[in-house]
Amino acid sequence: MQQAPAALPPAAAPQMSAADAVAADRTRMQGIREAAAPFMAHIPQAEVDRMCSDGTSLEQANARILAVMSANQPRGVRVEVRRDEGQTQVEGMIGALMHRAAPQMHALEGPAEQFRGLRLRNLAMHLGGSSAGFNDLDTIRSGIRSTTIMSGAMGVSDFAFITTEVMNRTLRAAYERRASTWRRISRQRSASDFRALHSITAGGDFQLKPVNESGEYLQSNITDEASGLKVAKYGRQINLTFEAIVNDDMGVFERLPGDFARAAGTLESKIAWGLIRDNAKTGDDKALFHSDHGNLGAAGAISVATVGEGRKAMWEQRPAGSKDKDDFIAVSPDLLFVPPALETTALQFVTAATPAKAADANPFGSTLTPAVEPSLGAAAGGSDSKWYLFASDLPVLEHAFLDGYEAPTVMTKEGMNPDGVSMTARHIFGASSAEFRGAYRRG
Repeated sequence: MQQAPAALPPAAAPQMSAADAVAADRTRMQGIREAAAPFMAHIPQAEVDRMCSDGTSLEQANARILAVMSANQPRGVRVEVRRDEGQTQVEGMIGALMHRAAPQMHALEGPAEQFRGLRLRNLAMHLGGSSAGFNDLDTIRSGIRSTTIMSGAMGVSDFAFITTEVMNRTLRAAYERRASTWRRISRQRSASDFRALHSITAGGDFQLKPVNESGEYLQSNITDEASGLKVAKYGRQINLTFEAIVNDDMGVFERLPGDFARAAGTLESKIAWGLIRDNAKTGDDKALFHSDHGNLGAAGAISVATVGEGRKAMWEQRPAGSKDKDDFIAVSPDLLFVPPALETTALQFVTAATPAKAADANPFGSTLTPAVEPSLGAAAGGSDSKWYLFASDLPVLEHAFLDGYEAPTVMTKEGMNPDGVSMTARHIFGASSAEFRGAYRRG
């Protein structure tokens, strides 16, 4: 009987070369590090190194990473919610105080609704650990110093941060509502620091020249004059005293923002209109209104004849340095500025009327917008008889704010003041006369 052949032993697994083994291990370690990279805030670096060195497979490493993240997740969620609650509470108190100070301008909505009726003393009591509303001076003093919500992150107490933010936002809103006449004749520039800015005037050699075949284009020349425009810092200190907090004086929010907004507007107007009224020098070291500038007429009342002379002078203005007899800027005035004494005359001049005969018609009335500026009058050191034509498309002035400070701001002085809050109201602004060709003065 023929015997069955003996069974063959199982084939041996192919042996991995040393080089392949090293490459596979590097791939494993690289996979582990890439899997752990997004979660290094919760996984210690030593744990990642251990998994790489002890031969942990990629599948095992992924399971370990998921376990660590699962253990950390609840704690991370709780921390985030707590932070949001603090921010919401602060915004609610700010909104409630703004509404209390100016309900017609600031609606009581969102998180502010839970703090309806909040006043200064209530705020201090709440931050001090009580909202009962009784006159507990120790609680008020504790509330002024408290950093429970924001942990002193801004370098001041919660009470100082909230009250200053209310003042700052209310001040900015009041400032933005104010209209400034001088902005109609000024071009805004940006100042990154307190150094003087340079201005390019309406000039230079920009005439297009003939270019022959294969010829060169001639270089133009730009007139760059120092305008003397520099921003400067102005400010005052505000103290919210312990007495005002105890007395629940909301007037600090009801009156001061409007007062400081008005003060900032007055400062800007004083600087800007002072340049016009006092006939400041321009970049060529001559007065803004000067016979050499062709923008100064003799004294005379507002009439078709005198306005016509002013328009002619502005139409015939030339770019700086131009010698071409046909090179005119062609400036057309559209603004008629007068002091209060000439308001009636200016309004009568631009009022449409049907004359008895064509010779009495006013062809310029519809081309000019009248504006009254008290800073130009005798009461402000100017004249009650001088009047001005301006072209809004060629601003005669330039103004600037420091970058990031385009409106007045209120800052809290750093440190913990046990008896109140010390704030600084600050405005950074500057203006200069820049372009005489956009203006004409009579008188």
